[in-house]
Amino acid sequence: MEKQIVNPSTSLKIRQIEFRTHVHNTESMEKVKDSFLNLIPEEILQEIFQVNNCTGVFSQKILDLLIVLKIQKSIKYVLAKFADNLSKEDKIRLNSSFENRLDDKLKFYFRLDKQFLALGKVKLAKTNDVIQTTIAIQNKAHSHITSENIKKYFIDHNLL
Repeated sequence: MEKQIVNPSTSLKIRQIEFRTHVHNTESMEKVKDSFLNLIPEEILQEIFQVNNCTGVFSQKILDLLIVLKIQKSIKYVLAKFADNLSKEDKIRLNSSFENRLDDKLKFYFRLDKQFLALGKVKLAKTNDVIQTTIAIQNKAHSHITSENIKKYFIDHNLL
């Protein structure tokens, strides 16, 4: 019997997507929270929205906002939003810097522009006002996976 060759990128899935940003005392928490509605449906956002108090350089109050998506339906929804809304230029930028954005724990990192998201646009950040985004990849087959396999997975899902 002939052994079937499996495409390594099909044995991958997204384990979780994490968003983290800071809300400074000059910003409205509600506006920042509402900006995430451009990526995440409200009923899901309400359940996973975490806020921690922090202190800035001059003892100013800063809120650390964390959103972690682990449910596959939510993950697929957000991936589709990225695929549909990231510009061709941003996808090229992610593709060309892919190796620098992927770590040895199969996490892919990029930063979204917080101000553009508030305007309803999904755009990679070029400023310091960012939403740190981490996509954790899981290897379902537990076989050897290369960064090229992961890159192909992202290309197949129109993220690069």
